[in-house]
Amino acid sequence: MARRQGGDGLFGWRWSVGQLVLALAAMVFLTVALGFLLAAAWQEIARRSDPVLASLALAGATATVALILLILSKLRGRRPRRSASPDTDAALRALFAEAGLRVPDPGERPPLVEAFLFGLTTALRLGRGRDR
Repeated sequence: MARRQGGDGLFGWRWSVGQLVLALAAMVFLTVALGFLLAAAWQEIARRSDPVLASLALAGATATVALILLILSKLRGRRPRRSASPDTDAALRALFAEAGLRVPDPGERPPLVEAFLFGLTTALRLGRGRDR
């Protein structure tokens, strides 16, 4: 699907919701079509052989497709996270240095985060004392 230009303006979320609704409607119709296809396949296999064999064959095929999709979803979720390339990191550090800012080292919290955490902890401690 083509993306609408214009960013996240007032109607940006409506565009995304519209795409989601259309995709869900397509999935519903695809599921119904697949049901009819399976019913027709079952009737044909049952006509040529036995209804039990038809049920077993279609259940086995459906389970096989489900297992393959499940395995693919597990493999897709295991992608390693890409870190910023060294060139990008160096360019950002140079830009920060030019602006007179210091980039915190990996694992180090910036002072603003430290101040926020200090204020949050203090507020939580004061709030607990007031409740008693």
